[in-house]
Amino acid sequence: MNTRLTEELDLIKEEREKKIREYQLKLEKEREAYGQKKRELDLKVQRTETKQTELLLTHERDRAQWSQQKTDLMHKVEDFKSDNDRMKAKTDQYIKEVATHRGEIKALKKAQGGTIGDKLGANFANRISRAGGAGFQPGQYFQR
Repeated sequence: MNTRLTEELDLIKEEREKKIREYQLKLEKEREAYGQKKRELDLKVQRTETKQTELLLTHERDRAQWSQQKTDLMHKVEDFKSDNDRMKAKTDQYIKEVATHRGEIKALKKAQGGTIGDKLGANFANRISRAGGAGFQPGQYFQR
């Protein structure tokens, strides 16, 4: 009976050790699987962080370009406004000059007793009559 108990004890010990080895192998496989999964996730996190950094840098670069373009456009708008104001001032100056010249023309008309158009028309008629009275001929006044 002692031997039978010893054999049963040895059998139980072997089964227990076999189960321990199986659990250890299973634990090692799971540990390896989790380690692989962790490496994959770490790599994925690293790629994501790299992509995020890249996107942030791209965004900042684009914002800087947009800011520069906005500044350039604002300067152009100011330049156009300045040019417009300058042109308005020049137009006002020309309008005043035209009004002054109109006044001078009216004063000359009154002083000379007729219209300048009448005087110019008479001058033109004199030139035509000097040409021999033949009337207008092409090339008479300007060479071709």
